[in-house]
Amino acid sequence: GTDTLGRGIYVEESDLQTGNASTLSVTDSLVLRARLEAVRVASASATLTRLAILDTLTQASDDLGGIGLGIYAREETDTPAEVTIAQLVIDGTHEGGLAIEDSIVSIDAMTLSRVTASGADRWGRCVNVQRRATEPVVTLSRSRIEDCVGSGVFLGGGSLTVESTRVADVATESSGLHGYGITAQRGFDGSAPMLTLQDSLVAHSFVAGVAVFGGYVDIRGAHLRDTSPDVRGFGDGLLLYNYQGDTAGGLVRATRLAHNERVGVALFGAEADLDGVRLECNAIDLHGETTFDNDFSLEAGEVSCSCGEQSDACKLQSQSIEAPDPIAP
Repeated sequence: GTDTLGRGIYVEESDLQTGNASTLSVTDSLVLRARLEAVRVASASATLTRLAILDTLTQASDDLGGIGLGIYAREETDTPAEVTIAQLVIDGTHEGGLAIEDSIVSIDAMTLSRVTASGADRWGRCVNVQRRATEPVVTLSRSRIEDCVGSGVFLGGGSLTVESTRVADVATESSGLHGYGITAQRGFDGSAPMLTLQDSLVAHSFVAGVAVFGGYVDIRGAHLRDTSPDVRGFGDGLLLYNYQGDTAGGLVRATRLAHNERVGVALFGAEADLDGVRLECNAIDLHGETTFDNDFSLEAGEVSCSCGEQSDACKLQSQSIEAPDPIAP
């Protein structure tokens, strides 16, 4: 059933009568057309297996900004939510599919699609991980993330590991801005993010396939391709930006960056270590720029640059191009 706000399932930290810690287990179930949140886990433990969440609606009055989330896991009473998810389908939500704040969440074999924005200049992030006070620790594996708005996967502080996952078809917001595949930047408390991307595909996004604004990324066995420019002309495969002095760096191994319309690997005052990297058919393969008085640094092992049958020596260029700013958390 639903609560007074229209949520499908809601579990909080402890039983109000006994004080015992709350645990939730949901298996082989459907949550259809809930409002505000299909599932909310607040400072409790939950296991969700073979669950389908379809067509989550916003509040009828729209008093809460048009939010209609699939799953919302958050810390409410100094205790992180701990959620284990397996074989989950989320299709049709507003603002966010899976929202995580200050919590520990493990996701395996999830299909998440059709997250829409609920108004002008709003987003529809498929996965939205935020740190406010406690470090979120999230693992996303063997999943398919697509048809998002603004950012496919957003990390605002904390730790996120993405393995064997497809992130694709991310649209810009109504303003024509943003549309990142995966974004990592500082949390509300100023903490730096740590992003790990392994054996995964990021394709058909805008601005950047993977963007790191202060923080660190470890990329191994990934394919970042077909990044289109937003209205400002940004369109990079991997963007590392030492934004306002926030150190940004990346280690990239055995990865292909192809058909990105501006730059394959773009460094703005950031550090990168590349080896086993293939750059194919990018307008500019490698670019480095000094920003906020911070110089860039590139260590390159085996790196190839080509397009079709044409193969060229890789050249690091500096053309005074601009970098985008981080997006609103």
